Amino acid sequence: MKVTIHPSQLAGTINVPASKSSMQRACAAALLSNGQTRIINPGHSNDDKAAIEIIKALGAVTKMVNGELIIESRGLNPISNEINAGESGLCVRMFSPLVALSDKATTINGIGSLVTRPMDFFNHVFPKLGVEIKSNGGKLPFIIQGHCRQQILKWMVHSVHNS
Repeated sequence: MKVTIHPSQLAGTINVPASKSSMQRACAAALLSNGQTRIINPGHSNDDKAAIEIIKALGAVTKMVNGELIIESRGLNPISNEINAGESGLCVRMFSPLVALSDKATTINGIGSLVTRPMDFFNHVFPKLGVEIKSNGGKLPFIIQGHCRQQILKWMVHSVHNS
């Protein structure tokens, strides 16, 4: 097949969804907020969907309205004892410390290559903060149960400022 393209003028608007990591971070922030968060033009990748399912399991209520993701949250309030990060390493790294803010034992799981990735740094850091963790030799699944909300919050703030 032959196609001829002629010079022309283009006009219009293109809405580009946020990066997967931005979308996941926005979901985590919305979970920790108290009230309503609106994400305009949210992503629809599998990693984005995993983040949405995680925040729902951790107590947020979500709905799509006119292409916007609306998240209602009263902070961390797990309604499930398991979350699944899909194949998103960022979801595991970001939501594991949030799960540790709860005293409820929660299993963090994943699928595909994520379950083969070493994440044994959690095995070293969490016990220093008083968080119980059981892992599969430093790999998923993890079972996390936190007991010291203030220490974890300090660690998270320190990590953000030093990254």
